Amino acid sequence: ISLLGTNIWYADRGEYDKIKDEGHLKHDPVEWTARWEEVIDEAEAKAYTRLQEHPQGMGFCHAYWPTLSAILAEDYDIQWRSPSQMNPKILFD
Repeated sequence: ISLLGTNIWYADRGEYDKIKDEGHLKHDPVEWTARWEEVIDEAEAKAYTRLQEHPQGMGFCHAYWPTLSAILAEDYDIQWRSPSQMNPKILFD
């Protein structure tokens, strides 16, 4: 729990380079900010609404992540990088 609190503390101060990732995949440090937490549920709902006619099986992330990124940028002024952008050597499906 202390790692989570520390990461949030760094993110809210813009000290993204000090945030420690858990696990094997890198995540955009903006995900630790209070601003992200305030808007992510709403942004995700908007993304799913935009993609409601899109098949949501294998490969859906390749439509979802750019859509979510655009919504975060346009509606919330958050510049977010997807897991595929943060992990260029990993293949996602």
